[in-house]
Amino acid sequence: MPLDRLGYRDIPSNDQKIFVTFNLLKVKITYTQTLLKYNDN
Repeated sequence: MPLDRLGYRDIPSNDQKIFVTFNLLKVKITYTQTLLKYNDN
């Protein structure tokens, strides 16, 4: 995903940075949980 779609086209405000970081964390956690689920089977 290109960075400008995440709000990095110009210098992002702190709110945007926090929002993007939080979303990336959420994706990473979901991805990890999915991997763990498939490894359990």
